[in-house]
Amino acid sequence: MRSTLWKRTLFSARYTWIKSTFGYSKVPLWVGWRGHSSNSFSSNPTDETNNHNSRNSPHNTNSGTISTDTTSNVPPSSSDEGASSTKSAKTIHICVHSVVESKTKRIQAPVGMTLMEAIRDIAKLDIEASCDGCCACSTCHVIFTTETYVKLREPPTEEELDMLDLAPSATKSSRLSCQVRLTEEMDGIEVSIPDEMEP
Repeated sequence: MRSTLWKRTLFSARYTWIKSTFGYSKVPLWVGWRGHSSNSFSSNPTDETNNHNSRNSPHNTNSGTISTDTTSNVPPSSSDEGASSTKSAKTIHICVHSVVESKTKRIQAPVGMTLMEAIRDIAKLDIEASCDGCCACSTCHVIFTTETYVKLREPPTEEELDMLDLAPSATKSSRLSCQVRLTEEMDGIEVSIPDEMEP
Protein backbone atom coordinates (compact mmCIF):
# COMPACT_ATOMS: atom_id res chain seq x y z
CA MET A 1 0.00 0.00 0.00
CA ARG A 2 2.78 2.40 0.97
CA SER A 3 4.68 1.43 -2.17
CA THR A 4 1.67 2.31 -4.36
CA LEU A 5 1.17 5.71 -2.69
CA TRP A 6 4.88 6.45 -3.04
CA LYS A 7 4.84 5.63 -6.74
CA ARG A 8 1.80 7.86 -7.39
CA THR A 9 3.36 10.73 -5.45
CA LEU A 10 6.63 10.36 -7.36
CA PHE A 11 4.76 10.23 -10.69
CA SER A 12 2.72 13.35 -9.86
CA ALA A 13 5.82 15.30 -8.84
CA ARG A 14 7.67 14.15 -11.95
CA TYR A 15 4.78 15.10 -14.24
CA THR A 16 4.46 18.54 -12.59
CA TRP A 17 8.18 19.19 -13.09
CA ILE A 18 8.07 18.14 -16.76
CA LYS A 19 4.98 20.28 -17.42
CA SER A 20 6.51 23.37 -15.77
CA THR A 21 9.84 22.86 -17.48
CA PHE A 22 8.91 21.86 -21.02
CA GLY A 23 5.34 23.06 -21.26
CA TYR A 24 2.18 20.96 -21.78
CA SER A 25 2.94 20.30 -25.44
CA LYS A 26 6.44 19.02 -24.64
CA VAL A 27 5.47 16.10 -22.41
CA PRO A 28 7.43 13.07 -23.69
CA LEU A 29 5.49 10.31 -25.37
CA TRP A 30 6.48 7.78 -22.74
CA VAL A 31 4.88 9.83 -19.95
CA GLY A 32 1.21 9.10 -19.49
CA TRP A 33 -1.47 8.75 -16.89
CA ARG A 34 -1.46 5.38 -15.15
CA GLY A 35 1.11 4.00 -17.55
CA HIS A 36 -0.87 4.73 -20.77
CA SER A 37 0.77 6.21 -23.84
CA SER A 38 0.66 10.00 -24.02
CA ASN A 39 -1.29 9.83 -27.30
CA SER A 40 -4.26 10.86 -25.20
CA PHE A 41 -2.59 14.23 -24.62
CA SER A 42 -2.97 17.00 -27.17
CA SER A 43 -1.02 20.10 -27.91
CA ASN A 44 -4.29 22.03 -27.60
CA PRO A 45 -6.24 21.39 -24.37
CA THR A 46 -9.55 21.94 -26.18
CA ASP A 47 -8.80 19.27 -28.80
CA GLU A 48 -9.36 16.47 -26.31
CA THR A 49 -12.76 17.89 -25.38
CA ASN A 50 -13.73 18.25 -29.04
CA ASN A 51 -12.58 14.73 -29.83
CA HIS A 52 -14.55 13.37 -26.89
CA ASN A 53 -17.69 15.22 -27.99
CA SER A 54 -17.31 14.05 -31.57
CA ARG A 55 -17.00 10.42 -30.46
CA ASN A 56 -20.18 10.70 -28.38
CA SER A 57 -22.13 12.68 -30.97
CA PRO A 58 -25.24 10.83 -32.24
CA HIS A 59 -24.45 12.09 -35.76
CA ASN A 60 -21.06 10.41 -35.85
CA THR A 61 -20.84 7.45 -38.24
CA ASN A 62 -18.09 5.09 -39.29
CA SER A 63 -17.64 7.00 -42.53
CA GLY A 64 -17.23 10.29 -40.70
CA THR A 65 -20.27 11.86 -42.39
CA ILE A 66 -23.54 13.05 -40.89
CA SER A 67 -26.50 10.82 -41.69
CA THR A 68 -29.58 12.73 -42.83
CA ASP A 69 -33.10 11.31 -43.10
CA THR A 70 -34.50 12.55 -46.40
CA THR A 71 -38.00 11.22 -45.79
CA SER A 72 -40.66 13.62 -44.55
CA ASN A 73 -44.33 13.44 -43.70
CA VAL A 74 -45.48 16.00 -46.23
CA PRO A 75 -49.28 16.16 -46.61
CA PRO A 76 -50.76 15.67 -50.09
CA SER A 77 -50.68 18.75 -52.26
CA SER A 78 -53.80 20.85 -52.21
CA SER A 79 -53.63 20.97 -56.01
CA ASP A 80 -54.30 17.19 -56.05
CA GLU A 81 -57.41 17.69 -53.94
CA GLY A 82 -58.55 20.50 -56.24
CA ALA A 83 -58.08 18.31 -59.29
CA SER A 84 -60.13 15.48 -57.80
CA SER A 85 -62.92 17.84 -56.79
CA THR A 86 -62.98 19.30 -60.30
CA LYS A 87 -63.33 15.84 -61.83
CA SER A 88 -66.18 14.98 -59.45
CA ALA A 89 -68.12 18.24 -60.12
CA LYS A 90 -71.48 17.35 -61.67
CA THR A 91 -73.06 19.29 -64.49
CA ILE A 92 -76.45 19.13 -66.16
CA HIS A 93 -77.67 19.99 -69.65
CA ILE A 94 -79.98 22.95 -70.15
CA CYS A 95 -81.70 24.26 -73.26
CA VAL A 96 -82.49 27.98 -73.13
CA HIS A 97 -84.48 29.87 -75.77
CA SER A 98 -84.61 33.66 -75.84
CA VAL A 99 -87.71 35.01 -77.56
CA VAL A 100 -86.33 38.54 -77.75
CA GLU A 101 -82.98 37.53 -79.25
CA SER A 102 -84.39 34.63 -81.28
CA LYS A 103 -81.56 32.43 -79.99
CA THR A 104 -81.45 28.95 -78.54
CA LYS A 105 -78.47 27.87 -76.44
CA ARG A 106 -77.69 24.38 -75.18
CA ILE A 107 -75.32 24.60 -72.25
CA GLN A 108 -73.82 22.60 -69.41
CA ALA A 109 -74.04 24.16 -65.96
CA PRO A 110 -72.76 22.92 -62.59
CA VAL A 111 -75.13 21.59 -59.98
CA GLY A 112 -75.70 24.19 -57.25
CA MET A 113 -75.68 27.23 -59.53
CA THR A 114 -78.91 29.20 -59.97
CA LEU A 115 -80.70 29.05 -63.30
CA MET A 116 -80.37 32.82 -63.64
CA GLU A 117 -76.57 32.61 -63.28
CA ALA A 118 -76.42 29.82 -65.86
CA ILE A 119 -78.43 31.84 -68.39
CA ARG A 120 -76.49 35.06 -67.76
CA ASP A 121 -72.94 33.77 -67.27
CA ILE A 122 -72.82 30.56 -69.34
CA ALA A 123 -75.45 30.92 -72.05
CA LYS A 124 -74.66 34.65 -72.31
CA LEU A 125 -78.27 35.47 -73.12
CA ASP A 126 -79.94 38.74 -72.25
CA ILE A 127 -81.80 38.43 -68.96
CA GLU A 128 -82.33 41.56 -66.92
CA ALA A 129 -82.35 40.29 -63.32
CA SER A 130 -82.58 43.80 -61.91
CA CYS A 131 -82.49 42.77 -58.24
CA ASP A 132 -79.52 40.44 -58.85
CA GLY A 133 -81.20 37.39 -57.36
CA CYS A 134 -82.89 38.94 -54.32
CA CYS A 135 -86.44 37.95 -55.32
CA ALA A 136 -87.43 41.60 -55.39
CA CYS A 137 -88.53 41.83 -59.04
CA SER A 138 -89.80 39.66 -61.90
CA THR A 139 -87.21 40.54 -64.54
CA CYS A 140 -85.54 37.10 -64.44
CA HIS A 141 -88.83 35.38 -65.24
CA VAL A 142 -88.56 32.21 -67.36
CA ILE A 143 -91.11 29.67 -68.56
CA PHE A 144 -90.45 25.93 -68.32
CA THR A 145 -91.89 23.41 -70.71
CA THR A 146 -94.61 21.32 -69.10
CA GLU A 147 -92.49 18.19 -69.36
CA THR A 148 -89.49 19.67 -67.56
CA TYR A 149 -91.34 21.75 -64.97
CA VAL A 150 -92.07 18.59 -62.98
CA LYS A 151 -88.32 18.07 -62.51
CA LEU A 152 -88.12 21.01 -60.11
CA ARG A 153 -87.53 19.80 -56.58
CA GLU A 154 -88.71 22.88 -54.68
CA PRO A 155 -92.02 24.68 -55.28
CA PRO A 156 -92.06 28.49 -55.45
CA THR A 157 -92.26 30.40 -52.18
CA GLU A 158 -94.97 32.94 -51.38
CA GLU A 159 -92.51 35.78 -52.07
CA GLU A 160 -91.71 34.34 -55.49
CA LEU A 161 -95.39 33.91 -56.33
CA ASP A 162 -96.00 37.55 -55.39
CA MET A 163 -93.28 38.64 -57.83
CA LEU A 164 -94.58 36.32 -60.57
CA ASP A 165 -97.93 38.08 -60.33
CA LEU A 166 -96.12 41.15 -61.69
CA ALA A 167 -94.81 39.31 -64.78
CA PRO A 168 -97.01 40.14 -67.82
CA SER A 169 -96.66 36.73 -69.49
CA ALA A 170 -96.56 34.42 -66.47
CA THR A 171 -97.94 30.90 -66.87
CA LYS A 172 -98.47 27.89 -64.63
CA SER A 173 -94.94 26.72 -65.41
CA SER A 174 -93.32 30.11 -64.79
CA ARG A 175 -90.52 30.62 -62.27
CA LEU A 176 -88.08 33.30 -61.29
CA SER A 177 -84.78 31.88 -62.53
CA CYS A 178 -82.88 33.38 -59.59
CA GLN A 179 -84.91 31.21 -57.21
CA VAL A 180 -84.27 27.95 -59.04
CA ARG A 181 -81.09 26.17 -57.93
CA LEU A 182 -79.87 23.47 -60.30
CA THR A 183 -79.99 19.84 -59.17
CA GLU A 184 -79.06 16.56 -60.84
CA GLU A 185 -82.74 15.77 -61.38
CA MET A 186 -83.05 18.85 -63.58
CA ASP A 187 -80.79 17.46 -66.29
CA GLY A 188 -82.32 18.18 -69.71
CA ILE A 189 -84.66 21.01 -68.67
CA GLU A 190 -85.91 23.44 -71.32
CA VAL A 191 -86.82 27.04 -70.55
CA SER A 192 -87.61 30.16 -72.51
CA ILE A 193 -87.07 33.82 -71.73
CA PRO A 194 -90.32 35.54 -72.75
CA ASP A 195 -90.67 38.97 -74.27
CA GLU A 196 -92.22 40.87 -71.38
CA MET A 197 -92.89 43.83 -73.66
CA GLU A 198 -95.43 41.88 -75.70
CA PRO A 199 -99.03 43.14 -75.31
